[in-house]
Order: sequence, then structure tokens, then C-alpha cells
Amino acid sequence: MVYSLFVCIFCLFVSANSLVHNARESDGSHLQKRDVQNASVAEVSCVTPSTLGFSSCPLTDNAKPRNCRHALQLGHNVSGIYEIDPRDGLGSFDVYCDMQTDGGGWTVFQRRKDGSENFNRNWNDCVKGFGHLYGEFWLGLDKIHRLATSVDLRIDLMAFNGETAYAQYEYFTIGDSRSSYVLYFGQYSGNAGDSLTYSRGMKFTTSDKDNDLSSSNCAASHKGPWWYKGCSLSFLNSLYKFGGRGWKHVVWSSFKGPASLQRVEMKLK
Repeated sequence: MVYSLFVCIFCLFVSANSLVHNARESDGSHLQKRDVQNASVAEVSCVTPSTLGFSSCPLTDNAKPRNCRHALQLGHNVSGIYEIDPRDGLGSFDVYCDMQTDGGGWTVFQRRKDGSENFNRNWNDCVKGFGHLYGEFWLGLDKIHRLATSVDLRIDLMAFNGETAYAQYEYFTIGDSRSSYVLYFGQYSGNAGDSLTYSRGMKFTTSDKDNDLSSSNCAASHKGPWWYKGCSLSFLNSLYKFGGRGWKHVVWSSFKGPASLQRVEMKLK
């Protein structure tokens, strides 16, 4: 009888140990699953620019910022090239983000600074874009259309004497290719004067696609594509001239009249 009692006690001891061991294995399994889940969340939430050389983990499509303003909200405060995805189903692309001017978060779509790029391009070039994001460039009408959804437009100008000014417009939008990228925007503010309102409601014109209201092709006459009416008070895509004067040059008439400008940036937020 004593022997039977001893056997029963031993069986109970073995069963208890087995239960504890299984419980620990089960708990470890859950911890491993939670660790994997947490790792997946961390990987998905990692958002870093794709071309700046300091990405710590791969970007998923959902992790890419929608625009430069979104990138700033995600903690990226250094000006440079970022990969963005406007979430319109058409894919991502690189842009230059200005993270310093007026609070940062500006997506730059045009820059003139040294005359290194020919801006007097045909229709297809203007739709696709050209140039280099760290230098002179035009982002392209298709991409600008995807970004310009009732946003603020800022135009930063600098004369050859170093004087600077800006013009800003609210509710900036351009239409799609079917509308020939017609231009819409709201109220002006700034200190450069308003040289764009004259072009409101106009389609984009190039030397090989005349959409202006003039009897001649304004893009051909002024050596640069633009939203011309008949023709314009601004010519920011025309010829770059060092210290030149004339309506075929990079001009914002309400700032320096026909004097050619040294630097221009057009940007959205």
C-alpha cells in the first residue's frame, strides 16, 4: 500500500512538471509571435527618403510620404530628394523637398538658377519633365497635376543684385492632359507683385502646341512654354540671361520689370 501511494505521488509530480513545461513553451511561442508581429509593424512604419543614403529599412508603398509636407510631418526636416507617392494609383516618383522656406514642407516643381538647362522644350518634354532635381529642372505637367490639388503655390524670386521677393497663391490646381493642364488658383499674397493672375484659366502652351489667345504662338515668341493668354506678365520658363533685359528672358514683370532674374523656384504645399 505504501508502495502504491509512492507511485501515485511520483505520477502526480511528473504530470505537474509536464504541464509547467508545456505552459512555458506555449508562452514562449506567443512571445515569439508577438515579436514577429512587432517587427513587422516597425518595418512598415519606417519612413526614410530613398535616395539620400541613410535609409535604415526598406520602404513599403504605404510608408512613402504623399508629398513633402507629409514627409515633414513624418519628421524629415532636411532639404533634399525624397521619394513620394500621392496615393493616386499611378506610382511613386522623386521630388526635391524644400524643408527650410516658410516652415518647410514645399514640393519644388521648377527651378532656374544658372542657365544650365534648356527650358524652351516641346509639349512632350513639358509633360514628362526634364533637368536634374539638384540643379535646374521642370518636374513635368503630369506630376504637377498629381500634386496640385488645391494647394498653396509659392514662387521665390531673386534678382541679379541679390534682392529677393516671393508671390504666393492659394488653391493652386492644374487640370489633366485632356484640359491641356489648365491653370486655376485663388488669392495672391507676397511682396513680388502679382504677375500670374493674368494667366488664370489658361491652358499650357509650347512652341509646338499653341493654346493661347494671341494671334501668334506666345511660347515661340517668348522662347519658353507657359500658361499664356495674350501673352503674359510672367515668363519663368523663358531664356536665362545673365543680367539681361527683355520679354524673352526669365521675368516676373511686377518685381523687376523686364530685367532677367537670377533665380526662381516654384513650389507647392
